[in-house]
Amino acid sequence: MDFLGILEDNDGSIWFGSGGGVHRYDGKTFTDFFVPIVIHNIFQLKY
Repeated sequence: MDFLGILEDNDGSIWFGSGGGVHRYDGKTFTDFFVPIVIHNIFQLKY
């Protein structure tokens, strides 16, 4: 998986952006938030 960006939030969680969504690591577990392909395509066209 290729990450497009990494960010740490105020709670200390690390967020990773990828082509398919974002992924959060809270120090113990990863949680994936997937972006539906339609929204992903609209975002690419707009930006």
